[in-house]
Amino acid sequence: MKRFLLIDLLIILLAVLAGLVWSSHDQNEYAEQLDHLGLPENALVFKSSQNLAVSDVLAKFKAAKFNHYQLQFQTTGHVSYISEKGIDATLPIDSGQWFSQADFESQLPIVVVGKNQYDKLYMGGNQRYYVADNQYLPVIGSVGVRHTSALNDHIFISATPSKAFNALRLNQVTVMASGATLNRHVKQLENLFHAKSRRLKYGTANKQSWWWRNGSTLAFLALIAVGMSILAWLMPIIKLNQVKVTLTSPLKRQFRTGLLFQLGRHAAVALVIGGLIAITQFYLTGYWHLIISLIILFIVLLG
Repeated sequence: MKRFLLIDLLIILLAVLAGLVWSSHDQNEYAEQLDHLGLPENALVFKSSQNLAVSDVLAKFKAAKFNHYQLQFQTTGHVSYISEKGIDATLPIDSGQWFSQADFESQLPIVVVGKNQYDKLYMGGNQRYYVADNQYLPVIGSVGVRHTSALNDHIFISATPSKAFNALRLNQVTVMASGATLNRHVKQLENLFHAKSRRLKYGTANKQSWWWRNGSTLAFLALIAVGMSILAWLMPIIKLNQVKVTLTSPLKRQFRTGLLFQLGRHAAVALVIGGLIAITQFYLTGYWHLIISLIILFIVLLG
């Protein structure tokens, strides 16, 4: 068993490296999502020319009884009026808290601000307020990240009755809608928001293609696969050279087959260990891409 120890450690290392590559990819994607105010890529975007009250449009939307969604009515400034139901869409909290479901059902508007806006707020007693149309809206928290991001300067207001929200017109905002349920009702949403939909795409401001954003991840994974293939090619040679007696060709083939069978068992265990290390130690938004990568590495090793 000791002769496979080095092989096991190398396979675990390659599996952990695959997890590290995917972790870096997911962190970059999450940073892009935060730059888009927490909205996922492929969220629905509507821009209407209709001069309708946003409050009336939202009331009709809620009457349709959709579940598991987030709506953002984004103005031309750094302000979004937000409504959620049935999802956990918390952004990175700098202080205080994010909206609760009860906040969206309340008739009292409240605010969460980007951390760069926090010190600019009106202070009354122990409470900070955001002033909109001469109305003082209580602030319950701030969000933000360390790097430069649009999130740090943004202001989120619950889409509940207020002077500013009641005066808002549909042609003054861009409607951003996300949620698996909404994706099944695109035509209905287009009727509700009086506009054709498009999909939110990350990187479009810099005209980054899919290959531009994902090429480095694929390149590093390809290098890991090459490392695994080199390991697979070297192991039978190394073990054959350790055999003290001369083997005929048929016996060499049998020896190599037996060796690869043993290697396969060890590789499966080592890849599982490496995968568990990656899952428990690295930031990953999902596990399937890592699992598929480990399966491919196993096939490369024994292929």
